[in-house]
Amino acid sequence: MGVRGANLPAMLRAIVGIFWYGVQTYFASTAVSLLITALLGAGDGSTFLGLSGVAWLSFVIVWLFQIAIFWQGIERIKHFLNWAGPLVYVVMVVLMLVVWFQAGSELLPAIGSIFSGNEAEGSSGIGAFMAIVGTLVAYFAAVVINFGDFTRFVKTERQMKPE
Repeated sequence: MGVRGANLPAMLRAIVGIFWYGVQTYFASTAVSLLITALLGAGDGSTFLGLSGVAWLSFVIVWLFQIAIFWQGIERIKHFLNWAGPLVYVVMVVLMLVVWFQAGSELLPAIGSIFSGNEAEGSSGIGAFMAIVGTLVAYFAAVVINFGDFTRFVKTERQMKPE
């Protein structure tokens, strides 16, 4: 495609990058909004462009946090990812345990039916399994897509690896 032809895939990648930045900012701000709402209450219920005041505040907080990390360069991003990545898994395990204990003994038969292949409530075990696989693919797709963003400006392979 040549030097000029390479602009098309670069522009397409930029559009995908902008989309993912927006999606990640929205989801992170939703999590912050839920935390603030749980701690302080929901507010008066008024909205602007479909978001409450707490949601807008959360969006700005997350946006400023991301910008602050990006401005500090690749070393700060690597440092942030070194502790944020494992922390995500810790939170996921804790939330899984909370759901497990709140569901009680009703959860065990449902889990058993998913992996046994027995049809439960109109869906097969294969469908449930494919939903789980799809969720994992979607989850890790964001990591794979963003890898290029974080490694684009490194000079050596050693700079990419955590210390």
